[in-house]
Amino acid sequence: MLEHLIRERVLAQRNVLLRDGHSVQQLLTSPDRGRNVGVEMARPDGIAGDDQLTADLVIDCTGRGSRSPRWLSELGFDAPAVSEVTVNVA
Repeated sequence: MLEHLIRERVLAQRNVLLRDGHSVQQLLTSPDRGRNVGVEMARPDGIAGDDQLTADLVIDCTGRGSRSPRWLSELGFDAPAVSEVTVNVA
């Protein structure tokens, strides 16, 4: 329920765009590769390279299957630190 409410509130913002079904193929960077300026996406039909989205902020919410550490290391950046939250539910 919490995730649903957060999603609804975020999507209600005028400057937030959801591209459902798309998958990110790689990060787009400035010419000096010092700044992320967007992403290249594959459309739901699987065609890559024809859909680019520029952005001031890119958020990766894919969890432990994220490809961001690999993309960042390919650009010469350190992978982000990993932190884990243990949930003790029984």
